Amino acid sequence: SESDYATLEGGFLYFQDNQQQDVGMVPVLVGYRYTLDRSGSGFWVEPQAGYVFGGTSIGVYDQYGGPVYDNNGNPVNEEIKGPMAAIGFGYLFQPTGHIQFNVGLRFEHGFGKTGTNVIAFRISHAFTFGRREDY
Repeated sequence: SESDYATLEGGFLYFQDNQQQDVGMVPVLVGYRYTLDRSGSGFWVEPQAGYVFGGTSIGVYDQYGGPVYDNNGNPVNEEIKGPMAAIGFGYLFQPTGHIQFNVGLRFEHGFGKTGTNVIAFRISHAFTFGRREDY
């Protein structure tokens, strides 16, 4: 509709700590962006759900604190994969052509074996296709 959007989002997130351990994630999410004033711009809220793929260089440890090894004797690292949910809030500026800029704050949670939480401040743009006035 003019005021709400179905969304599809993919991304790549990479983090590294001061001990050189890293985490890489590729979330794929679908959602619904609801503009609060029903105009298609202004303040919005967007729930999303999907799946996250990824891995880490963080080792897996047994219940006694010892590293876990695979059948070839290599250390096993944590994997990040599983369902993901997100909620975002922000402000969507008036579109200029087919591009619309927005700023927002978002919280993502991965529900896999290795749970993840990400809080992000975002400045982004959306490409819109197939609006009613284009026909």
